[in-house]
Amino acid sequence: MDKVIITCAVTGSRITREQTPYIPLSPQEIIDAAVAAHLAGAAVVHIHVRDKITHLGTQDISLFREVSEGIQSRCGVIQCFTTSGIPGRNLSENDRLAPLALNPELASVDLGSMNFGKLTYLVTEEFIERELKEMRERNIKPELEVFDLGMLETCRRLIKQDLLKPPYYIGLILGTPSGAPAEVRVFQTMLDLLPPDSIWFATGVGKHSLNIAVQTLLLGGHPRVGLEDTIYFSNGVLARSNAELVDRVVRIAKELGKEIATPDEARQALGLKD
Repeated sequence: MDKVIITCAVTGSRITREQTPYIPLSPQEIIDAAVAAHLAGAAVVHIHVRDKITHLGTQDISLFREVSEGIQSRCGVIQCFTTSGIPGRNLSENDRLAPLALNPELASVDLGSMNFGKLTYLVTEEFIERELKEMRERNIKPELEVFDLGMLETCRRLIKQDLLKPPYYIGLILGTPSGAPAEVRVFQTMLDLLPPDSIWFATGVGKHSLNIAVQTLLLGGHPRVGLEDTIYFSNGVLARSNAELVDRVVRIAKELGKEIATPDEARQALGLKD
């Protein structure tokens, strides 16, 4: 697709108010952040929800429903629900899959286990297969999240098993502890190994966010930004909102002569349900 599909990951499951006062935590804050990110230019918002008391990430379907309906009542942005088991906590498979009952247009699929620093995140291939089968039954498009080279091999196996259909929507997550480093040579190798018929996006974690966003635009991909991935706008300066991060990548894209995709244009490119 020639136009740029911008994704905004608005909260994630781990950033706290002690780290930044600007992280959205309540359902209303997440709704407001997602709508503002869309108005700034995001065609997709990546949705986590937080427990109302502990503010930890949760897969509580009632919170996903509240957030999803709140966003949908105000704009037509594409919503991508997480199915993360949350590093270090490793929620049950049933908990991870619970939000799929709401039939979002997109849902994330982590393509393997890994360490996030001292935290271990467990994802079995049996779970991935179960998840993809349920998503196929519900006509939900998988957003395939790749944190290292081995996960691309997993992706190839899933394609051979006919569990995925093109276009494959693949996200390269660079710069996580123990994951693929946010280096040009690594980035290019991952791109070289993408399956044919892939539409790809990329994000850099922490200090790598802007660098990877710019490289992604230059290489013909689609950037993901947001407070889940970095809480900083620049060195030592906190981002005041998700919309601020989206607005910057929109400006850079336009200065590079690129057009920004609307949600409906992104839906057509990704082959989403009507």
